[in-house]
Amino acid sequence: MPIAITSEHQDLADSVRSLLTRAVPSEVLHAAMDTPIQNPPPYWRAAAEQGLAGLHLAEEVGGQGFGILELAVVLAEFGYGAVPGPFVPSAIASALIAANDPAAAQLSGLAGGEVIASYTINPGLTGTVTGSGLVIRGEARAVAAAAQASLLVAPVAVDGTEVWVVLPADQLAIEPVASVDPLRPIAHVRADGVTVDDAAVLRNLTAARAHALISTLLSAEAVGVARWATDTAADYAKIREQFGRPIGQFQAIKHKCAEMIADTERATAAVWDAARAIDEANENGWDAVGSTVQFATAVAATLAPSAAQHCTQDCIQVHGGIGFTWEHDAGVYYRRALILAASFGSRGAHP
Repeated sequence: MPIAITSEHQDLADSVRSLLTRAVPSEVLHAAMDTPIQNPPPYWRAAAEQGLAGLHLAEEVGGQGFGILELAVVLAEFGYGAVPGPFVPSAIASALIAANDPAAAQLSGLAGGEVIASYTINPGLTGTVTGSGLVIRGEARAVAAAAQASLLVAPVAVDGTEVWVVLPADQLAIEPVASVDPLRPIAHVRADGVTVDDAAVLRNLTAARAHALISTLLSAEAVGVARWATDTAADYAKIREQFGRPIGQFQAIKHKCAEMIADTERATAAVWDAARAIDEANENGWDAVGSTVQFATAVAATLAPSAAQHCTQDCIQVHGGIGFTWEHDAGVYYRRALILAASFGSRGAHP
């Protein structure tokens, strides 16, 4: 069962997968492992023209007016394709800004793909209220796509409370560092007295709501990774022969593939439920269903990254010696699974 379970969502998933199959084939992934990723990457304009960058944003800012569930369908396909570049971090950052104000000025550029954004959940930035605005100092480490983004959405500690702020990247010191997944580059971000006005402070975005959005959308990408690994392992087990018969007929391989399917299905169902809960909260008010959202997103964040890691590991095992080579895609997806698991942050980072 994919996240897309209605005919409309299935059509959306099919159109996204068709785009990514054409624009980001396997050879592009392997080439990007060894060379710097273009900014924006070659598929970016096509994705923006298809309306994917603003799918979840309001029509008044140039978006498509759909919800988080539709965005989760799209991000699962980006996970299935292990798509390089900043699309997923930018989509999450725009969802955070829209959660504070659906008509925020920054969203127009994000909806059309002209602006790239990113986000971090890592602590390290502190703010001081002054007459000229909020003055921010500190460092956030290992921020995905920070070097590719124009805007950064980040939590800032102000007088013992956490507020979320949109920071201009050109006022930050950004230090790219090696990433376990070269297709998802990271950087350390330092602020040395960056002053932002009140319009940059996302006062309507609570920590619980921010973490719910981040966890659910990262989980959507993770189930796409898990599903690719499951499909690829099962397909290989049908055609690879040992001792005169397909390896899928051997009990050890059969059980491994069955466990991969079960892990992926559980995680997919959890992500669908979390995305649906967020959309319901957006319609009916977070005060009414906040505990339901928190539980659903916590389940998704528990199951999805684990499924991505286990399934990519098992995919390598099913492929035997070829699975351990640089030439095979399994290693690309395993690296994506690792960086995704790290992107959820520590348990203490979640409310």
